[in-house]
Amino acid sequence: FPDKEHFGRIFRNNARMSSMGIPQIAAIMGSCVAGGAYLPIMSDYAFIVEGTGSVFLAGPYLVKSAIGETVDAETLGGASTHSEISGVTDNKFPDDQSCLDAIKNVIDKIGGHPKSNFNRKESQSPKTDPSRIQDILPEDRTKPYRAQDILDSIVDANTLEEYKPDYGKTIVCALARVDGWAVG
Repeated sequence: FPDKEHFGRIFRNNARMSSMGIPQIAAIMGSCVAGGAYLPIMSDYAFIVEGTGSVFLAGPYLVKSAIGETVDAETLGGASTHSEISGVTDNKFPDDQSCLDAIKNVIDKIGGHPKSNFNRKESQSPKTDPSRIQDILPEDRTKPYRAQDILDSIVDANTLEEYKPDYGKTIVCALARVDGWAVG
């Protein structure tokens, strides 16, 4: 950023749009360094691409010159670091296209304000037959099971978009469609 005032304007605009209900979605497909690192992490959704996306205040070269430690960009602030350890990003993707497809999936479930943010599309049958829920749930409720398998029996096929799937693995948060309706 050329100066602090310029950064401040961007920060305030981002916050203003978010408070107006305009979702802020960031796709981190390259390096976000120094002041540029603040913008994606202030977004409502921050998606990162494995191998190319990174977020840090000081990159590997500055770390090497400042403290003499050698660290690669992926370890310092790459997709796994921020999706699994720090929780800064919400999801990681293997390539740019899958990252952009995930953004489309999120936008697909955002309703229009005049409609109270609800929207509906043509419904699809769930990926798994709903009658299989009883097979998925163990009779002994103290035994573990995958919540995603239950969701696959409830939500419309191919609409489940998990939020932070690699961070806090004991909780499942997602957007999806049920009978065509956007749900979270």
